[in-house]
Amino acid sequence: MLGQYLEEKPLFSPCPDCGLPTVPQVLHSCSTLLPGQTWYSLNRSRHPDTQFWSLRLTDRTQIRSITVWESKFVNGFQLLLHSISTNTDILTEKICGLHNDPHPTTIALGEGEYIVGCSVHIGVLLDQLCIETSKGNRYTFGGTGGVPTPIALPEGMAVVGVFGGSGGHVHTLGFFLDKVGNLVFERRRLYFLVRCKARRSPETAQHPAELLIALSPDTFRQVVQFL
Repeated sequence: MLGQYLEEKPLFSPCPDCGLPTVPQVLHSCSTLLPGQTWYSLNRSRHPDTQFWSLRLTDRTQIRSITVWESKFVNGFQLLLHSISTNTDILTEKICGLHNDPHPTTIALGEGEYIVGCSVHIGVLLDQLCIETSKGNRYTFGGTGGVPTPIALPEGMAVVGVFGGSGGHVHTLGFFLDKVGNLVFERRRLYFLVRCKARRSPETAQHPAELLIALSPDTFRQVVQFL
């Protein structure tokens, strides 16, 4: 189900048009969720100074690195995202509250490594964030306060973006998810090479025309079933 919540009274709810997480009375620009993508949020009531933000790309994305600003709380984020379709790295904006003198910690992910698990300590603010990667690496940011709260990300899904609300610290947090299979397939995109002989003239007939067709995961599955 799109947009699962970890509390009975969610702060974020799916946009009825595009499905992205929205907050009541906050302006929202519709975008796109690709097939296989979803989002999960850890909802907390907003503070008077909460500013909502979203760090994501609209195409298939892999997180290259994540920078977390931390003190005895979690203060903010910045992601280095890799667009698989364009083979380019894009640094997101920096989200960082300045309370309690935060410092940045950057974690680089290896090739084919994804964030697949996480847990938090949270009370009035986000005290601590723990993440686990597909290669078994674990990282902890922030302090030791707050209530330990596990986040059960679906198996086979990877974090490809982060959203939430912040003031001097992070108040609420959510994750954009994509199927690991989609990311692996996109990185190893398959092509069909189609050759045909032109018939317009004897000269062109001697040189076959070539057409390179990139296949999406869904199209590839359909072609395999047809063959």
